[in-house]
Amino acid sequence: MFSAMLEIDTKIGGAGIHNINIGDTGRYEREDRDIFRPIQYIYAYLKLKLGDFDWVTREIIHMSGLHLESMIKRLFTIRRYPLGQALALPLAKVKLEKHLYETLKLVIRPYNNAKHNLEQHKDTHLFDTETALLYYIAVRKTALMLMPSIHLYTPFATWNSVDSEPTSLI
Repeated sequence: MFSAMLEIDTKIGGAGIHNINIGDTGRYEREDRDIFRPIQYIYAYLKLKLGDFDWVTREIIHMSGLHLESMIKRLFTIRRYPLGQALALPLAKVKLEKHLYETLKLVIRPYNNAKHNLEQHKDTHLFDTETALLYYIAVRKTALMLMPSIHLYTPFATWNSVDSEPTSLI
């Protein structure tokens, strides 16, 4: 599963699990940790054994949403609003292209459920594997639309550099 996700992630491009690290070190600048650290967590979750994976589906969705939330906070220069409240600000409709705004609004519900909803049957998980993986892919594609609008300290070329070591398939 991990190698298949790396392949999909590579095709999406930009910063993702396929290139977030060089060895065990993040490729991003320290000032961008809030934006890129969630991807490192997702990388670690995806490397778990398949039998353990159900236990991290919630966290994959949580970290994926946090990645977007951090970008929105940076774009709007706000610190304390969560993603849903930030998108409810009048500034959101002005600063974001309509399709991107509507896409971000769709992302809110699973992200909020991952953060707050514990109401599922005993010994079950709120999200299944397919949902978590599809959510990550959707967030990655949304992040690519959002990223050019955000001030990042990490040069965009970092994520497309051919001279850097890719994340291992091991």
